[in-house]
Amino acid sequence: MSEPLQKEYGALYRRVREIVNREDPIHLKQRIELEEEYDPEIAVILAHLGDCKSVDEVHRMIYQVFLQKFD
Repeated sequence: MSEPLQKEYGALYRRVREIVNREDPIHLKQRIELEEEYDPEIAVILAHLGDCKSVDEVHRMIYQVFLQKFD
């Protein structure tokens, strides 16, 4: 999945991926080496990022993405 995201979002995709993998919200690093594991969630985040008008909205949107995907 990372190639299409890379093409569409470029540096933004790389930066969001770096942040999500570093923060590891679901604690996957304990079990596996992270690479593309969060790409489905990153795709949703990138698709909705432009709709957010504040940092709080970004925070809520990202929280909801992970809540829906991993609840």
